Amino acid sequence: MFINIDKENKFINFFLIFFICLTPFSLPFSIFISDLSLVISSIIFLLLLNKDNFKRFFFNRLTIIFICWYVYLLINSLLSENIFLSLESSLFYFRFFIYSLSIWYCLENINNFLKYFFFTLLLSFSIVLFDSYFQYIVGFNLLGFEYNNQWNRLSSFFNEEYILGSYLSRILPIIIALFFNKNIQSNNKIFYSFILIILSTVIILFSGERSALINLLMFFVLFIFIIDINLKKLFTYFTSFIIIIIIFINFNADIRKRMVNFSFQQLNEGGSLKIFSIQHQLIYETSYKIFLDNKIRGIGPKNFRVVCKNYQSKNDLDKSEDGCSTSPHNIYLQLLVETGIIGFMFIFILF
Repeated sequence: MFINIDKENKFINFFLIFFICLTPFSLPFSIFISDLSLVISSIIFLLLLNKDNFKRFFFNRLTIIFICWYVYLLINSLLSENIFLSLESSLFYFRFFIYSLSIWYCLENINNFLKYFFFTLLLSFSIVLFDSYFQYIVGFNLLGFEYNNQWNRLSSFFNEEYILGSYLSRILPIIIALFFNKNIQSNNKIFYSFILIILSTVIILFSGERSALINLLMFFVLFIFIIDINLKKLFTYFTSFIIIIIIFINFNADIRKRMVNFSFQQLNEGGSLKIFSIQHQLIYETSYKIFLDNKIRGIGPKNFRVVCKNYQSKNDLDKSEDGCSTSPHNIYLQLLVETGIIGFMFIFILF
């Protein structure tokens, strides 16, 4: 049953915008609130649809592709070794797609939605940045989480989950992309973007996440070549970025030890080249063994942690590591192992 509500209804539109924006805003502070707001915004979106809009949003090529992908994940979960564990990630997976459709709806029907989304995301991102610098200077963050932990890595609101760098390196490109949208009015967008990139880079260095730094470097290179800027400014921004990274690496022993020394040590551990580290390589070897026995449809979502126990990989360089973990630590390997060639092709064809 559909509820016919005029799209100009400010009351219902306000709540839809509020919960859509609350989802990414609350991500660093509470996964529960973020997921709850995502579900609520999706429900409001479904209630707003009339029959014509329903056909528009649900009878199109992208929706059909997603439904095929979702059904495939469900079937894979039901055929997996641990069905209930697999269904934890696949059963309600559709909520992310409904959420994306609700954003599409708002972009078409609600004035200034993009501005609200941009500024709430920027506000959340800025709070995390401020908290990270506060944690570094004072020794603990706004919630009392200490910086001087056993790993000596910044974590901000994520506390013992060291994903601060991953969060910054993934959210920053979205913010900057939105910033350059024609609906966001501002002068000196390139300069402000550069400042955000620099502030984020420093925190990522102190977070100790090497993959996050690589992600940001790739984004920055793409950014400076895509934007409309003269060669003089291009050279200035690029060299400034590189100089800042070099300064922090050279003048901070902890950053240099983890980002440079430790990385080279892990890559060349045992006198031969490794994929990131011996620990990563053992997990990748285990993943490859599992894939060889489950090429077509994989082992089912979230089942790597269960099946890897039967495919353990060993190495004398690290006898404590058996190549078994919660995941393969690589998105594409995880797709191949848990969803097989069929599942991998869904994503590969979209790319």
